Amino acid sequence: MKHTLLYSLVLSVSFLSACDVSTGTETDAEDDVNSGSSAGDQANYNEYVANRNDAISVLDEFESDADLEAALLEDAPENATASLQGTYAINAIDETFDDDDDDDDTRLVGDMTMDVDFGDATVSGSLTNNFLDSDATDESKVTELDGSVAFAGTLDFDDGFYDSTNTNQWQLEASGTGTLTDNTTVASDGAQYRLDIDLNGNFYDTSDIGNVAGVGELGDVAAGGLIEGNIDVTTDGDTVIYDITGSELYGTDDDSSGFLVYELED
Repeated sequence: MKHTLLYSLVLSVSFLSACDVSTGTETDAEDDVNSGSSAGDQANYNEYVANRNDAISVLDEFESDADLEAALLEDAPENATASLQGTYAINAIDETFDDDDDDDDTRLVGDMTMDVDFGDATVSGSLTNNFLDSDATDESKVTELDGSVAFAGTLDFDDGFYDSTNTNQWQLEASGTGTLTDNTTVASDGAQYRLDIDLNGNFYDTSDIGNVAGVGELGDVAAGGLIEGNIDVTTDGDTVIYDITGSELYGTDDDSSGFLVYELED
């Protein structure tokens, strides 16, 4: 499979199929959003799906691992600040979200924003428009979650700051905390999920890509990486904390927890 490095980090995003991402056509997702949800919930999920497909389109501009390696950002862009947008996916062990023994793998997915300041070497952002997706196949069964998760951290150019195998490029380290609440069904009884996350990633130079069909004119930078940490179901009556599974650096399987965000020209 092409671009196994960054692409593997967001495989989980591309497999959260409410649309056929190869054609952009809708599947039966509208019938599968949690039955307790509103038309507004459906619109929010459709927005996430569109954003996810845009992120995949940006990623597809890199045809190979070599293209990704060549695009690693070595020099700060002319504009020291950038606002990035995209999507993320988090995988945790099944017991975090699932009370049954079925084979469905539940993922936490949603939109992601990131503000970067290369001059001050800082990064901040949030996970928003969040959903639980319990069937990463042709049709999605999703539940909307209230709340957001904010994160903040630093940038660095030092060798080995984030990934010792990639040196001399801009990288990020950030952490954040937030609580997401399932208020869409009586059965959920307002289940709450406290997330403590760590984000690590690389920056990529997208200044030469130009227009991406259906997405728009890309700016100078994109960022992609890994999400780690843990999830505490604070309303389940126990003290178990579940790991966010993301395999090793540059995840190598479909269960990676990762993100991709990119800059658009004004």
